[in-house]
Amino acid sequence: MSEPARMGSSPPEESIPSTMTQTDTPVSQSLQQARELIESGELAQAQTRLKELLAQDPQNVEAIHLFGVLGFQAGQAQMALPFFDRAIALNPRFAEAYADRGAALLSMNQTEHARHALEEAVQLNPNLPLAWFNLGLARRIDHDGHGAVEALERAVHLDPGFVQAHLQLGDLRRAQAELSRAIEHYAQVVETHPDFVEGLMKLGGARIQAGVFAAAMAPLERAAQLERHGVTGARIQMLLGGAHQGLMQWAQAAERYEKALELEPELLEAAINLATVTGRLGDAAGARARFDDLLQAHPDAAPCHVLLGEHLLFEGDPEAALAAFQNGVERDAGDPRAHSGLAHAHLTLGNWEAGWREYDWRWKRGDFIEEPRDFGAPLWTGEEIGDKSLLLHAEQSDADAIQCARFLNEVEELCDTLFVECSAAVAPLLEALLNNAQVIVRGEALPDVDLHAPFWDLPRCLGVEKDDLPGEFPYLQADDERQAQWAQDLGEPAQGRVGLAWSGGVTERMRRERSLPWALIQPLCDNGVIDWHSVQLSPPLSGPGAAEVETPAPANWIDHTAQFSDLAQAAAYIMQLDLVIAVDDAVAHLAAALGKPVWLLLADNADWRWAGDGESSVWYPTMRLFRQPHGKSWEPVVDAVQAALKDWIAQR
Repeated sequence: MSEPARMGSSPPEESIPSTMTQTDTPVSQSLQQARELIESGELAQAQTRLKELLAQDPQNVEAIHLFGVLGFQAGQAQMALPFFDRAIALNPRFAEAYADRGAALLSMNQTEHARHALEEAVQLNPNLPLAWFNLGLARRIDHDGHGAVEALERAVHLDPGFVQAHLQLGDLRRAQAELSRAIEHYAQVVETHPDFVEGLMKLGGARIQAGVFAAAMAPLERAAQLERHGVTGARIQMLLGGAHQGLMQWAQAAERYEKALELEPELLEAAINLATVTGRLGDAAGARARFDDLLQAHPDAAPCHVLLGEHLLFEGDPEAALAAFQNGVERDAGDPRAHSGLAHAHLTLGNWEAGWREYDWRWKRGDFIEEPRDFGAPLWTGEEIGDKSLLLHAEQSDADAIQCARFLNEVEELCDTLFVECSAAVAPLLEALLNNAQVIVRGEALPDVDLHAPFWDLPRCLGVEKDDLPGEFPYLQADDERQAQWAQDLGEPAQGRVGLAWSGGVTERMRRERSLPWALIQPLCDNGVIDWHSVQLSPPLSGPGAAEVETPAPANWIDHTAQFSDLAQAAAYIMQLDLVIAVDDAVAHLAAALGKPVWLLLADNADWRWAGDGESSVWYPTMRLFRQPHGKSWEPVVDAVQAALKDWIAQR
């Protein structure tokens, strides 16, 4: 928490303009000189000048006020209060005196009284950025997050260069999981003060939390140049390790964490992350040894247990991971990462009831892909709806919306008034699926409703078990007219039509983890008896359509994806294909929900929805899973697909 701002205090390299009315009278000139002496830290000279003024005019309200400011600047807030009170008694509308009284009380931890004084100050004079700033601090201490944001926003509106206000706003937005807005405030600080280490660190850290790891590197590298030693230097190195880790640059991440520990050996977070990265470098035994050492030294540190749990999940041991996450929760019952880990471990093990219950904690994680939203209505938890209206809203990605769409008809039967919000791409599919519900495209105005629920709350609300998924299959249908048009446009097929999507993921890290290099997957297309159709719905990292390198497409490559105005258009196209081969992205879910044969190429850290080690999925009967061997490259996956494709062609 920041210290309360006071007259004379300012963000780096800037000053707050005086709010006193300046005239050319000798008294006003003396007052201005006293103020300047206070602002420059020449407190003894300022005291002499103010004593001279008060000797001439004991009732000079501004001199009395400045005497209080002088005491406050000298660190004697208790002694300053009588002067502020006297100034207010002489002039009950003296906004600046109320503002400084509030700042003094805030420094004395008398938050309630400080808040009253500061609210009086901004009511009398709403153009005091320091008063708004301190009011924001007081409200934040009182756990009034929305009120704090409102006050701090007023401060930066009045003074756009108010660095500390931007930092406070960034911290508040980050705590509220509004990462994009937090990043805006930190970026504003760095834009005006490019060598301000704290701003650089906060900007880099927020970008890491938001999953934009490459963008985090520049401010953190600059911070590392400016601060090479001590705890701050260690924390910068640790953040750089986090950025490299997000980019899956495991060796560079390990180097940064080791550097952080050289600078600050007791930096526990760096030691924990180094243990994790050791595992990602393929040294499972070394990672476990590091975790064992950490747990022996810090048995009550919840992060040690939580990160061990995540390591064990990655290593394919959900039972041991579950125990580690439970240890984390026992040590910190409010840790969202520990509870999220419990959710993933339970769901991976097939303990769906316990898993869905813990999955609610996703919204409290600062690094969750979705920012929390206020729908102005209570959360539906599965109780009888009756005549109440319900809003269901898609979350995370179009792939998640498609996967959860199978629950919507059952919910539709439970209520008379149902609204469903989703992306514009998914909306036509859900309109065709639903009978009486109204589909709303995200960004459009929402109706007033009695209840709301995100899509991934529906399994818990409906009591869904993994062996009893509701609804008929396939549960999505493609539009007949669109199918007919695509059938006409494509004409007669060759021996087979196979759709291919080799790159996917909604975040930077997901794309790196889930995407195959085009050079590796391109040999599949060398089979001339098959027409290969692109169903790559997002720009790939490599291959045809990649932004950085234009790769020539194979001769038998057909790409109509530019004509896919939405996923309903893609669905009609997919119905013309015989097989879809895809990574874990929306197109794989779409094709499977349509009942088409799908071969899914899974990275070795695939999440709970693909639990197990077999080739089948409880979610999609027509899907076959090709799993990347743990710790291996994609080559074995492509080899397995190549062999399966040969058999598939032979059977046609």
